[in-house]
Amino acid sequence: MDKITAFITRKPGEILVIQHQTSGIQLPAGTVDINETIEEALFREIEEETGIQRAQITSVQKIHECNNELKRNEAVTEYDTPIYSRPTIESFNWVKIRRGITVRVLRRKKNFVQIKYIEWDQFPEKNYISFSITGWTTSSYLTFIKRRHFFLLETKVKELHKERKTDCTMFKPYFIKIFGNVKIINPQDKWMTILKRKYGKAIDKSIIG
Repeated sequence: MDKITAFITRKPGEILVIQHQTSGIQLPAGTVDINETIEEALFREIEEETGIQRAQITSVQKIHECNNELKRNEAVTEYDTPIYSRPTIESFNWVKIRRGITVRVLRRKKNFVQIKYIEWDQFPEKNYISFSITGWTTSSYLTFIKRRHFFLLETKVKELHKERKTDCTMFKPYFIKIFGNVKIINPQDKWMTILKRKYGKAIDKSIIG
């Protein structure tokens, strides 16, 4: 499973973030669709979440790749995944988890895996559980590798859309100072650390200078 993250910058020394309706402040990111290239996914996610089109990006550079960011007890839904009440397809199929969601693996039984997913609201109420799903699915719906591709982009866009709606969720894009005091959600705050440690000097010259 391939994921993308976009560091979209503009002069002088700003980076684009989005205010997610319930999850807080985050970077543009998403899942590479089936039969979609990584570059196609990058620009699709950017436009969906920020409104910035490919033609408005003046430079793009892949700066990092994380080969597997999953923990030992985690998996990712590789397809829209049916959830069963028991480890058999004859049991009640009561919900689906969409493709690209990271879930916790609880136990295994033959070719079935019991998984758990919790949707957390961090904004406006921190650590509020919106809903929780626990059930069984076959291992064929899951992958245990999640690669993330990080891109550094530059734009000259001055005016942004006030809000964007994607997957029934509202996003509000805006620019902040690079490495400023705005708190980005976990684990994306660690991605900013990677950006600063490996590419801070290059950013200082090309974006801030």
